[in-house]
Amino acid sequence: MLKWGGKEKMKKLRRFLGAFMALVVLMAVFGCSPQKSTEKPAHRGLYTAEDGTIMYEGAPFYGFGVNYYSLLNCAFTQKWDISNSLSAMETLAEYDVRVIRFNLAGYAVSDWDYVIKKEDRYFEALDSLVAKAEELGIGLIPSFFWASRGLTDYFDEPQSAAYAAENSKSMQFILEFTEKIVQRYAESSGIWGWEFSNEVNLGMDYPDEYWNSNKPALPANSQRAERTEDDRLKSDDYVHALRLWAEVVEKNDPYGRIIGNGDASARAYAYNWKYNNGSYTEDTLEQHQQMLDLTNPDPVSVVSFHGYAVNSVATVNNPENLSEYMGTDNWDEYIQYLVAQGKRMKKAAYLGETGYLYSDATLNDVQNGFTAEKIVSVYQTIATAAIKNDLQLALFWNYDDRPDYNPQDPTDKSSGTEWSWNERWDKGRGILEVIRESNRILEEKHKQTN
Repeated sequence: MLKWGGKEKMKKLRRFLGAFMALVVLMAVFGCSPQKSTEKPAHRGLYTAEDGTIMYEGAPFYGFGVNYYSLLNCAFTQKWDISNSLSAMETLAEYDVRVIRFNLAGYAVSDWDYVIKKEDRYFEALDSLVAKAEELGIGLIPSFFWASRGLTDYFDEPQSAAYAAENSKSMQFILEFTEKIVQRYAESSGIWGWEFSNEVNLGMDYPDEYWNSNKPALPANSQRAERTEDDRLKSDDYVHALRLWAEVVEKNDPYGRIIGNGDASARAYAYNWKYNNGSYTEDTLEQHQQMLDLTNPDPVSVVSFHGYAVNSVATVNNPENLSEYMGTDNWDEYIQYLVAQGKRMKKAAYLGETGYLYSDATLNDVQNGFTAEKIVSVYQTIATAAIKNDLQLALFWNYDDRPDYNPQDPTDKSSGTEWSWNERWDKGRGILEVIRESNRILEEKHKQTN
């Protein structure tokens, strides 16, 4: 046994050990404690797993939201005042709306002047909306070129030829504008995905007779004499433009957000229009799938469909009823089909637009029981089918803060975007309640698997 030589040496030893232990504690606190992480998350917004499942913050995402077409472009005619849009977003958050799809620019040819010639004001408005989405935890999905022909007409170029040529004025703008937008908002938690346009697939591969009778007039700014064959959009040219756009998005978004084309449900004869001289023969399932594959090229990562209830007052008496489409004639089977196509392609399907229109409604119908409650029952039917079949994302058409309900106008077109509604209407409140309750059910249904 060692001898330490008395009490004084023992005191010195204790002081030494105390100082040593204090040093150890300081090293632990300042040298080994967790520091604030500077690492960026692997993903922001919605993204897809390898099997195509839409994910959010590490778990499969399931949710309902709305289209709010005029969220941004209402500013073009309101002297850049978007205060109503910001307030409306707060209302939508109160109803637990998870996602808002909106038009990132305009519709008419002249609307592009607001984006291009008034860029500072444009981005000031868009910045405010994105910041509000971040604050509220709502995800935005901007549709870049909603009225695609409007943009090529702005540059006075025929659409199909412009899409086919990477060096056309239209394509150069598409790619540069896309890069600017994605880079500006890539770090934002308010952006959950990207879309190219709106229902471009419905305007492609027109047969001769259809094209000649539906050829749009040239805009007032055009220096061209007439529309030509180069204006008639070919699906191959559309896909060329879509792929180039999607590659720019992918390159500039390090978080892998979902990329969609914004298409409607493909025409039931899309293949025959393209490959069989404009025939109206209904496509086989194999042909139909071939067209889906064509119009959803990588890096497009999710498959957009738009589906609506039968456009008729009578639909409220059989809300499950759906116009026959690829062998389905009800909402349950239709959504099963969408989900199955997404799984086949390993690119989850979603309903970018859905809802119920009824252009045959009259004031007499309203007076005889065509009520908001019955109208909302159709939305509930859609939601129930989506929940049952695990459709991951469905967005109802269309919220608009501007219009007030006019009982003398039962078609509900009113003063806003067509077929719009808001919480001031019985119908609008009912739809928003469907969204809130459906999101609650989805959360309960999937909380065990998440």
